[in-house]
Amino acid sequence: MRAFLRRLRDLFRRRAIARDFAEEMALHLAELEERLVQGGTSPAEARAAAAREFGNVVRAREDLRAQAGFPCVDEVAGDLKNAWRGIRRRPGFATAIVAILALGLGAAATMHGLLAAIFLRPLPVPRPQELYAVVNAEAGAPDRLGRGTVRRLEGLLPERSVAGYSSRLDCIVQIGSQAAARVAGRLVTGSSFATLGIAPALGRGIGPQDDVPGRPTHVVVVSLAWAGKCFGSPAAALGREIVVNRVPVTIVGIVPAAFRDVTVGRRTDLWFATALQPALRFDADYSEALGDDRPNDPDWNREERISWIQLLLRVPTDLAAARRAVPQAWEAQREELMRTSADPVFHERLKLRSWRLIAAPGGPSEFRAGFHSTAWLLAGVVGVMLILVCTNVSGLLLVRSMSRHREIGVRLAIGAGSFRVARLCFFEAAILSGAGGLAGWLLAGWLRPAATRMLAPGLDLEVILGGQSILLMTGLALLAAVFSALAPALWISKTEPLQALSGNQFLGRAPVRLSRLLVVAQFALAVGLVAVAAALGGELQRALAADPGFERYGVVTATFDPASAGYAPKEVPALLDRLQTAARRLPGVQAVSFAACGILSGSQSSSGIQIRSVQARVARGSYQHDSIEPGYLRVAGIPLLAGRDFVAGDRAGPPVVLVSAAFAREIFGNCDPIGQTFGFDAQPSKRDWTIVGVVADVHMNGVRDPAPPMFYLALGQGLDASAHFMAVRFEGAEAAVLPALRTALARGEPGLVFGNWRTFEQRMTDNLSGDFATAHLAAVFGACAILLAGAGVAASLGYLVVLRRRELALRMAIGASPARVLRSILRDSLHTCAWGGAVGLAAVWLVPMLPVVGSALHGRPGMLPALAAAAIALATAVVAAWFPARRAARIDPVLMLKLE
Repeated sequence: MRAFLRRLRDLFRRRAIARDFAEEMALHLAELEERLVQGGTSPAEARAAAAREFGNVVRAREDLRAQAGFPCVDEVAGDLKNAWRGIRRRPGFATAIVAILALGLGAAATMHGLLAAIFLRPLPVPRPQELYAVVNAEAGAPDRLGRGTVRRLEGLLPERSVAGYSSRLDCIVQIGSQAAARVAGRLVTGSSFATLGIAPALGRGIGPQDDVPGRPTHVVVVSLAWAGKCFGSPAAALGREIVVNRVPVTIVGIVPAAFRDVTVGRRTDLWFATALQPALRFDADYSEALGDDRPNDPDWNREERISWIQLLLRVPTDLAAARRAVPQAWEAQREELMRTSADPVFHERLKLRSWRLIAAPGGPSEFRAGFHSTAWLLAGVVGVMLILVCTNVSGLLLVRSMSRHREIGVRLAIGAGSFRVARLCFFEAAILSGAGGLAGWLLAGWLRPAATRMLAPGLDLEVILGGQSILLMTGLALLAAVFSALAPALWISKTEPLQALSGNQFLGRAPVRLSRLLVVAQFALAVGLVAVAAALGGELQRALAADPGFERYGVVTATFDPASAGYAPKEVPALLDRLQTAARRLPGVQAVSFAACGILSGSQSSSGIQIRSVQARVARGSYQHDSIEPGYLRVAGIPLLAGRDFVAGDRAGPPVVLVSAAFAREIFGNCDPIGQTFGFDAQPSKRDWTIVGVVADVHMNGVRDPAPPMFYLALGQGLDASAHFMAVRFEGAEAAVLPALRTALARGEPGLVFGNWRTFEQRMTDNLSGDFATAHLAAVFGACAILLAGAGVAASLGYLVVLRRRELALRMAIGASPARVLRSILRDSLHTCAWGGAVGLAAVWLVPMLPVVGSALHGRPGMLPALAAAAIALATAVVAAWFPARRAARIDPVLMLKLE
C-alpha cells in the first residue's frame, strides 16, 4: 500500500523527478569526467569514457519514469495518443465511420426512448409496482364496473386501496367572459388520489368528502399546465370559480406537473368526483343493461346496471385477498343484472364473466396493447440497422489496418507485441465509437419528437433520453467498438513483422470468403427492409383506394356534445334545426345532417338484440349501431340499396330501422330483410323495430377494419337521443367554406364547442397515420440499410483490392488491360451482391410466416417490391464498387512488384 501511495504521489511530480534525475546524472558524469582528466585522459576521451561507464542514460530515464508512476497507465495513455493521431491524419475516414455509427446508434436510442415511454415507464406515483388493474378475465383488458361494486370493494379492502376513474370527457369550460373551450376531464372516486399517492402541488386533491352521491361538493382539481395557461400562474387559479358544462365549480387543488393521467400518452386537465356525474351530464364510455321493469336511474352512482368505472388497486402485500374481493364485490351487480333481464343467453354470459388482476405500474393503455406488433417490427428493424452499422465499421477499420501494414510491421519489428498493436486498433475503434455515440445522441434528440408524432399520433408522450438511454448508448457504443475492432485484431494477431513489412497476403482465401459473406448478409437485410417498407406502403395505398362505403370528398365533419354544453335532451332537436339552418345559409354548403357516433370518429355503440323472424339464421347477437338524422345517408354519400331512407315523420312514428348489407346477409341470408323485425326485449313488444331499408356496408371504425354488420336508428327515436357528429356536404374548396362555417356556428351557439374538424378524406388518412408512420420509418431504415450495404461493399471490395494487389499487378504485367481489371472486380461485386439479393428475396418470402412479423405486415409482402428492392441494391453495389475497382485498375504493376 505504501508503494502504491508513493507511485501515486510521484505520478503528479514527474517533471520535478526528471529534473532532479537530470541534475544528478550531470553531476555523476562531471565527477567521472574530472577523475579521468586528472588521470591523464584528454577531455574528449574522458567525456566518452564517462558516458560508457555510466551506462544507457535513456534506459535509466525510462526506468525511473516507470518507477515514478504506473507503466500500464502510461502504455494505455500512449496508445490513446497514437490512436488519436492516426484518426486526425485521416479526417474523411473518421467522419464516415462516425456518421455510420451515429445513424445506427441514434435510431436505436430514439426507438428505445419511444418504447420505454410506452411500455416501461411507470406512473409518477409512489411505489407504482404495487398497482394492479382489474381486467375482464376473458378479454384480458380493463373493463368497467358499476359504482356500487366499487363502493363494496372499498369496504372489503384496506383504506386507500381502490382508485376508480371514468373514461375521459371533453368538458365545455368557460372562465369569466372568455370564449368556451373544450378541456379533457375525468371523474374519480373519493379515494383515488390517496390510493395513487398523488400529492397536489397546491391546495388539495379530490377526497371522500367530495364524493357523496346526492350532495356532492362542486369542486375540481386542475393540472399545473392548464392552470398556468388560463390564469397566468397556478397559485392564481386556487379558489377561482369556473363553469364546466354550465355547472359552476371551484378549483381547490393543482395536480403536480409530473402526473398527466392514469393512462399512458394522455393528458387530463380537470379532475372531478364521481358524485358530479349527473350534474356534469357525463355519458361517455359506459355499458348499461335495460330492464323490462323500469328505466335506469340518471344518477349512475345509484345504479347497478350501468358500468362506467375502471379500477386500479394498490396491493402492497396480500394479492390473494384482493383477487378474492373483486368477484365478491361484483356479485351484487351480477344479481341485479340477471334479475332485470329475461334473456337466458345474457344470463349465461354473466355466469361466465370473471375478473382478474394484472400488474399495471404504468397504468392501463389501449394504445399499448395495439402497438405490440409495430414495436416488435421496429425493434427488429433497428437491430438489423445495428448489425449493418457494426459490420460496415468493422470492414472499414479492417481495410484501414490492412493499408497500414508497413506501420504495423515496424511496430512489431521494434518489439511491440501483437496484443499491443491490436490494442491500438481497439482504442481507435473506441474513440470513433464514442464520437459516433455522441453524434447519435444528438441525432436522437432531433429525431425524438418527429418519431413520436409519426408513431404515436394524438398521444401526449414525453419521450426522455434519460439514464437508461445513456446506459444503452454507452453499451451500444462499447459493443460497436469491440465488434468493429475484432476483425482488425484477429488479422494483427496472425501477422509476422517481415510479412507485414513486405505486404505478403499470408491469410489465404479466408478473409475473402468472410468479406463476401458479410456483403451477402448486408444486402439480404437491406433487400428485406426495403421490401417490407414497399409492402407496407402498397398495402396502405390499396386500403385508401378501396371503396369505404361513403363519399370521401366534399364532406367536412366535426364532433360536439350538446349535453356538456348544457342542452337538455328535449332541447336537442331544436338545436339541430338551428345549426342546420345556420350552416345551409352559407355559400357552398349543400346539405347538413347529424349522427350519434359518426364515421371514423373513434366512437361506437353496440347492443344485444333479439331477431323475431323465423327465417333468420341468427336468433340473437350484439351488433353495432348508430342513430342518424333523415338525409344523413345522402350527406355522407352512403348508398341506399333497397327500401327507403328515414323521413321526418319517423321520429314520432312507429320504430323503424335501416340495416347494412352485411347485417342483412349475416342474419337473413338470401331472404328479403325489408319488413323483418327485431328488438331488445326477450319477447316481442311494441318497442320492436321494423326494417325499412338496406344501406351499403361502411368502414365505420377503421379504414382497414372490415365493415361491421350494423343497424341505423332514427335519431331521437332509438337509444341515442342526442347527436355528437355533424356532416356538412359542400362544393368548392374546403378553405373557402370551413372558416365561414365555424364562424357562423360559433356565433349562433356560443356555448357549443365544435372540435376535430376533418373531411372524410382526412379522417381516413388520420386513421392510418400510425401505419403510415411505420411504413415511412421502414422506408427510411430500408434506404439507410441500402446505403450502409453500399458502404460495406465499398469497404469490402477495398479490402479485397488490398489483398489482391499482387495478383492484379501480375495480371496487368502480363498484358491485362486496366479496363479488364475494372470489369473483373465489378463482375465479382455483382456476383456477390446478387447472392445477397437472392437471400433477401427468400427472407421476404419466409420471414412473414412468423406470427409477430406477419401480424405487423398484415400478410406477406409482394415479390414485385422485393425484386425492385433487389434491383436498387444491385445498382447501389455497382456505384459502391466503382471506386475501389477504379483504384485497382490504376495499380502500377512495376512499382507494386518492386514493393513485393
